[in-house]
Amino acid sequence: MDNPMISPVEASGQDECVDYKPWTGMKFMSKIEAYDSYNRYGGIVGFSVRRDYVHWLNIGDKRIIKQRRFVCCKKGHRKKDKRDVNTTKPRAETRTDCPVRMGISILKNGGYECKDFCDDHSHELHTPDSTHFIRSQRKISKVDAYEIHMADDTGIRPMATFDLMGMQAGGRENFGYTKEDLRNYLRTKR
Repeated sequence: MDNPMISPVEASGQDECVDYKPWTGMKFMSKIEAYDSYNRYGGIVGFSVRRDYVHWLNIGDKRIIKQRRFVCCKKGHRKKDKRDVNTTKPRAETRTDCPVRMGISILKNGGYECKDFCDDHSHELHTPDSTHFIRSQRKISKVDAYEIHMADDTGIRPMATFDLMGMQAGGRENFGYTKEDLRNYLRTKR
């Protein structure tokens, strides 16, 4: 590849992912920008993202992230269940040891560079109409937050607020969040 600023995905014909798919050598201004970029890519492709590995660098009294790895939420395996063996409803295993990851390292200018990228999933991906329910993709927009505040201040209960907003949006499936997200948001507000 002659130009390091052109993504290798351009040859695949997936125009939708060209702007978002990371590649080795891609540069970011901050670790937050790197996470947001990878999370946006995960939302388009259909998987949830989580932070996995971090290596800190101590400079005087400051701690800086030297390296960080973002992975698919299905990477690895859950630890052994410590609950009683007679549990009637054990939680289902959701992890499949998926190897998908993006590793970043700090540069001398304070930015970050993608040093490691793998995009071969070992599981089925979510469909585009259900990706907004994936944990890393669920967000309460500023407009929705304002309406939630107004409803809470007028004494409308969270469940009724969720139903009301669902009618306004044309159905609950058009939200980018769940009832539990709304309750958590109100809890942090209070």
